[in-house]
Amino acid sequence: MRANLIVMVVFMVLSGLGQALPARAQESAAQTVEKTYCASATGYTDVDELKAALLASAKREAANEMFGELIAAFTSVENSVVISDQIRTTSVGFVRIQGDPQFGNGQALGEACVTVRAYVTVEDRAKFDPVLREKRHCIVRPELTVTQTREVARQEVVVQALIDYDRRLAERDAAEILPLMQKVEYLESGFVQDTESYCVRITGSIVPIEVIALLDATPIATPTATIVAVAVSPRPVSSNSRNASSDWDWGVWIFLGVFVFLAGLGVWKAIDWLRDL
Repeated sequence: MRANLIVMVVFMVLSGLGQALPARAQESAAQTVEKTYCASATGYTDVDELKAALLASAKREAANEMFGELIAAFTSVENSVVISDQIRTTSVGFVRIQGDPQFGNGQALGEACVTVRAYVTVEDRAKFDPVLREKRHCIVRPELTVTQTREVARQEVVVQALIDYDRRLAERDAAEILPLMQKVEYLESGFVQDTESYCVRITGSIVPIEVIALLDATPIATPTATIVAVAVSPRPVSSNSRNASSDWDWGVWIFLGVFVFLAGLGVWKAIDWLRDL
């Protein structure tokens, strides 16, 4: 009776968790859409490949609906680093699917369809919101003129602010990432009194989706080891080499034969000695 009661309690707790988890997922979803995408199955020889293509297209259409106005507003900003197609491609990765995709036949002959319930979270949409950053950076470059020092310091402080935001940007060229910092304001710029140190302090905004799209669109190339196959031709074997190899083989067999004989003799002697005891 007690064991049955424990089982019932555990079942009720697990059932409650099963109902609570979808509810929590719904609470974190900023927007949910249902999409049905159909396409011709002609040309596909693998069912899994067809399903993957249908699902990718459905997620892309869901991303266009849920992020469309954000992408349009963002890419209209002057001096935008990445184009809308790059941002659209990146935004597809934010789309999540609730439950299992429903696959079936379409109305047209040879047509396959998938229906999904897609959603994005508040955090996903927040990637389109500018993030305010502040940075102070100093340099000592006595070989430069005052004008050159100011320009170098102003460029380096922006680069450092971007690297502080995402360390992966450290492996990019400065010219490529500088436009990622928008609405830059110089709060401080000049030499520290009685020193050769020139310091600049700025504030500016970074839009996360732009950084993500830039890194996704142009991944950093990493060196990979290359395996070089070398064809080795067999070396001709001379008659002397064959004879030497043959003589060596015979010597080995003779040695093994003698060893086995002596070992057997030793065992026989040992048995005979034990019998005498």
